[in-house]
Amino acid sequence: MASPVNAFTTLMASTQSPFITGAKDFVNDVARRCYLANAFMYGKGDERIIQSGPKIKDRIYLEGSTTFRSYRPGEKRNYSNPQTHQTWETEWAHYTDEMVWTEEEILKNAPDGMTKAAKMTALKDVKAQKLQRLYTSIAEGMDDVLWATPSFDKMESTTSTDNREVMSIPAMINEETNGLYTVGATGTWTTKQGLSPATYANWKPGQFTYDFDSYTDDDDGLIASVNKARRRLNYKPPTKFQQHFTKETPANRYLIVTGDAGYDLFEAALRNKGETFFTKGAADTDYGEITSGGVPLMNYPTLDSKALYNNGSGTLVTQASASKDGPRFYFFDLDHITMFFHRDKYLEFRNPREPSDQPEYWVQPVVCWYNLVFSSLKRHGILSPVA
Repeated sequence: MASPVNAFTTLMASTQSPFITGAKDFVNDVARRCYLANAFMYGKGDERIIQSGPKIKDRIYLEGSTTFRSYRPGEKRNYSNPQTHQTWETEWAHYTDEMVWTEEEILKNAPDGMTKAAKMTALKDVKAQKLQRLYTSIAEGMDDVLWATPSFDKMESTTSTDNREVMSIPAMINEETNGLYTVGATGTWTTKQGLSPATYANWKPGQFTYDFDSYTDDDDGLIASVNKARRRLNYKPPTKFQQHFTKETPANRYLIVTGDAGYDLFEAALRNKGETFFTKGAADTDYGEITSGGVPLMNYPTLDSKALYNNGSGTLVTQASASKDGPRFYFFDLDHITMFFHRDKYLEFRNPREPSDQPEYWVQPVVCWYNLVFSSLKRHGILSPVA
């Protein structure tokens, strides 16, 4: 049998399956309580989320031009040919991760005296551990960048030399004027995916508020405001000519996301209303899955720690320290937000290599080109505390 190091390098260069024959099951206690990235891919199929080309682009009908009018038979009429569609586009963002091993750890895991089969089983177990760490790192990294502080130079600019980063949710969905992020050192946001919200009124998210200090109020409290926001983001096509309109998104393709503080506040509002809203019976204090009109409310704990909001002095702070303090609620139409991956750079495993300046040290880089893309903005929204 080849040396354990050579055998392990060959094994790492072969298959990238995270669980291979003969490997043990590993418990991953590092994994987070909740992930959001998969919601933007679930049920869409490889043919939709795997793309190619130098950029991600499409056309959108943002600004209508109504030419329907009355006329008198026989009159001379003037005809117009309005140009109605605009093109949005975004660059590929580039990310990398790696698996690393040393000759020492391989030799200690497959020492002399073991049978050929036993050595291969041991090496497969080491590979499974390496892949588990890698995939956990990638999954958590993809979730982290979804809520990164908006940076025009890194996310939107087509001329910047900065590393290209994934378009973050707060860059596209926020409570700022025209949905253009202005707080902190983020560059000057004037466009999103190449289109200006100041020019196209439909190219900005829905923005709604609730009274945090009176969150149980029946008019502008939390429950009432969540319900109102959900209804106002539900666009229905006309009964006729539906083939020419975007179909209505079913309730199970919507999602409302908030942190621990928002979820706790919503439960407190439900408890304030008494038994009307109990779903598990008088003996059970748990409401189970909370929904609004069939749309699930997702508890995404890390949102509470994100410094994304203005403290009134131009400094970014968490929602609890913002000038408008209180939980935020993000509304997503999952049919109009997608994570696109490059066909040739979707978790591409490069060949293992031994760096020239680090003998007995091996690294296998992994690269991923992808981006978060919004095909509509008016179908998403944010609910924030009123000033």
